[in-house]
Amino acid sequence: MSAKNKYEAYRIAQNKTDMSIVSVKALLFDFSGFRFEHKISTKELVTTAEQIAILTRVGISFIQSLKEVKNTTQNKKLQATLEAVISDINNGMSISIAVKKQRQALGDEFVSMSELGETTGDIAYAMTRIATLLGRRAKISAKLQKVTLYPLITIISSIIAFFIIMTTIVPKFEAIFYRFKIDLPFFTKVLLGFEHFFISYGAAILLFISVFISFVIVRYKSNDESRIKIDKMLLTVPVMGGIVKLAEVGKFSIALSVLAGAGISIVKSIEIAIKSLGNSYLKAQLISAVESMRQGIGFGEALKSANIYDSLSFGLIAAGEKSGELVGMFEKIGKYYEDSFDSKIETIASLLEPIIILLMGCIVCILALGVFMPLWDVSALIRR
Repeated sequence: MSAKNKYEAYRIAQNKTDMSIVSVKALLFDFSGFRFEHKISTKELVTTAEQIAILTRVGISFIQSLKEVKNTTQNKKLQATLEAVISDINNGMSISIAVKKQRQALGDEFVSMSELGETTGDIAYAMTRIATLLGRRAKISAKLQKVTLYPLITIISSIIAFFIIMTTIVPKFEAIFYRFKIDLPFFTKVLLGFEHFFISYGAAILLFISVFISFVIVRYKSNDESRIKIDKMLLTVPVMGGIVKLAEVGKFSIALSVLAGAGISIVKSIEIAIKSLGNSYLKAQLISAVESMRQGIGFGEALKSANIYDSLSFGLIAAGEKSGELVGMFEKIGKYYEDSFDSKIETIASLLEPIIILLMGCIVCILALGVFMPLWDVSALIRR
């Protein structure tokens, strides 16, 4: 049981049971948080929104639609969340407030679109729009993970394999080479140099890297200023920084166009769309832009100060602001960034595989030449 103090714990326990409470003890460590919980994935939220849209469109009530979705899903967390919403609505709570109570599980966009659907009386439209928004965002995130995960796993696996070879296999061959006192080729000397370096400094280097990475992670998670600085630095990384920015700005623009297009105010739409971003620096820039808008600065000028869009996008924003077609322009900007992201991903994916194969081939070639060339000399000496 979780409580602020012993007295509160005693009161909660009394309300939960008719049995006599003998004593209340505080735990030095609370392990209640260390349990596995099913999370609600974006894909499941998309499916949920689509099912609710279909059911409400044919005349089934919102609460009955929730019951149908709850009965079909296998995710325990989603079942519990929908059950809580159903229970709150049955107890007289409005749809918007009941859904808002589950904000952490369902997300800000789902909550806002539910509020909109209740206000306009068109839940089906609201759920269709949120399914579109979350679906497009999930597609971008999946592609970004795909292009970063493959090279990362390959590089880490290669480093581990190289380290094992250098510290376990090469030393055995080194003993053979020195025993026969042969003149070692260049590649063998390079390998032995690496081997001596790894044995002498490998543990210290691994310890330093581990401590440095741990320090960066702790600072990133615990300090907002550090997180913003690190995320800003990540955006300047060649190739990957540009891809991440395209993905983030694309997600923001799509969310903004969907939310504003559904009838939510521009400022409110921006505030909700900001929460879809993973990069703290871009978030901070857009939060600053929202504050500027609240102080009376124009929409286009405030966004320009955030410095997240390119000149073409700013031209479209200015045109949309003048013509009153701002939502439509953001839809075009979102599509532009989405297409640019897809194009870069496809280009990088097509180049990554041959580059990685070439690098792996070079490593294998150096290892083979470094080991086998002196072995041929050894075999020649033995035949003599």
